[in-house]
This record gives sequence, C-alpha cells and structure tokens, in this order.
Amino acid sequence: MKDKGYNQEHYDKLKEGVESWNEWRKANPTIQPLLRGAYLREAQLDGADLREAYLRGANLWGANLRGANLWGAYLREAYLREAHLSKANLERADLREAHLWKADLREAYLRKVHFWGAYLREADLREAHLREANLWKANLERADLREAHLWNADLREADLREADLWGAYLREANLERADLREADNLTVGQICKTKTLYRAKLGVELEKQTKEKCPRKLIQWKGETCKSGRELEGGMNK
Repeated sequence: MKDKGYNQEHYDKLKEGVESWNEWRKANPTIQPLLRGAYLREAQLDGADLREAYLRGANLWGANLRGANLWGAYLREAYLREAHLSKANLERADLREAHLWKADLREAYLRKVHFWGAYLREADLREAHLREANLWKANLERADLREAHLWNADLREADLREADLWGAYLREANLERADLREADNLTVGQICKTKTLYRAKLGVELEKQTKEKCPRKLIQWKGETCKSGRELEGGMNK
C-alpha cells in the first residue's frame, strides 16, 4: 500500500469516541481505517476496534489503548511513547521501528501465530512495561530493550538477536528456545533470574558462564516446577 496520509472521514469518526467508532467498524467491516500520521496524542481509545488499521507514523504518545484490538495493525514508526497498551491484542501487528519508550504493555498479546506475529524489529522499548506480556515467537531483533520490565514475560522462541538488553529485568521470564545470539549487554546475572533457558541459543561465552553459574536454567521445566536436583545431576552427567 502506498502512504497516502490519513483519511479525514476516518479520523473524524475516531475522534467521536470509541462507542461510535466501534459501531461504525461493525457496520463497515471491509473498510480499512487509514490513519497514517494522525495526531492522536493522549487519545482515549481503550477497547477500540483498530483491527488492521493503517497507523504508520501516527502520534499516539500517552494514548489510552487498554484492551484495544490492534490485530494486524500497521504501526511502523508510530509514536507510542508512554502509551497504555495493557491487555491490548497486538497479534500480527507491525511495530517495526515503533517508539514505545515507557509504554505499558503488561499482559499485552503479541504472540506469533504460524508465520504471523507482532513484529518489533528495531523498536524502541526502553523502560517499557512488558510484565506477563505474551511475546511467544516475537521478532525483537535489534530492538532496544534497555531497562525494559520483562518479569514473567513469555519469550519462548523469541528472536532477540542483537537486541540491547542492558539492565533489562528478566526475572521469571520464559526464554525457552529463544535466540539470544549476539544480544548486546546481556549478563549471566540477568539470565540466571529467568524461569528457563531450555534450548535457548546463547553466545559461546555466555553459555559457558551460564553452565557455571546457573546450569538449571538450561534444563527443561515440567509445568511450573523444575526437575529435582537428583534428576538434574543425572541429566548433566549423561
């Protein structure tokens, strides 16, 4: 699709409020909202139906998008600094190069399904709140995650190659099969606080340090409970 800027009718309808907007979307299911570059700073859009909306470069700084449906939305280069996106559905959303500094993404749904998912490559997620966010198979390659809050986040099979994880909070994060090769500023102290690193791809030196400092993180978990120490010793001696 060519970048055409926003459609004035769509923009005016959205400014009327979420209730009116959602009714309009329901009555016009085949219309794609064209809101490229729209000024929506601090807009109250909680629960808004923004499926497949074209929002490239839109200014959503501080916007309230709690529980919004952003399935398949095109948010590349969008300004979402300090935006409230907790429990929002961002499945299949394109967030490449999006500005999400200090955004609230707690419990947001960013899971990848089949070959489609939320794309966060090169996104600015500094100090973003991603506690309990579903980032299964998410593309976070080269993303800026400095001091991001990823407590208990689901990062299974996530692509974190060359992502900057300086000071990121990874306590109880699930990094099973995640690709952490060439991740910047990631320390063994951080990853020893994760829930699991089972079959995660680590750099050679970091994998060596992990085996020395917290080998249990590299062992598969059963449900919520790790294998017993006896099972671990037996497995590691094989």
